[in-house]
Amino acid sequence: MANETKRAYGSSTTLTSTGASLTSGSISAAMGTTLDLSAAGDYPHVRFYFTGTFATATGIENKVLELICRELDVDGTTDTEVPTATYRNRLVGAFVVKNSTSAQNLVCDVYDAPRKGEYYLYQETGQTLNGTGNWTVKATPFTYGPT
Repeated sequence: MANETKRAYGSSTTLTSTGASLTSGSISAAMGTTLDLSAAGDYPHVRFYFTGTFATATGIENKVLELICRELDVDGTTDTEVPTATYRNRLVGAFVVKNSTSAQNLVCDVYDAPRKGEYYLYQETGQTLNGTGNWTVKATPFTYGPT
């Protein structure tokens, strides 16, 4: 049909493919790639994809990996504070995990995402997220528009 609203996707960006091991209650280092939506066609929304495995599945069902953003260039070249395990200043979404030690492929859509930022994971499942190449986060910007 004409004049329908459709979702249009930009190019996918791998934020990290070498995530280090994360124990419960800890935050990752900044993912290696900064996400700059103005350079990605100014799409205001982002679909984040997480793939990873846990060392043990006991008690992790419906627990979350928080997706934290440190906004960059918010006032000229001034950035917001670096998040820590006790100061997670900009929670933008969460990946809800399953009770499994197999690879988990999880999605989190963030609407009206920060224009430019570094991303972090805060791990609060109660178990260890396997690391060193065992978890990946990718981001694909998207928008809505008429066809």
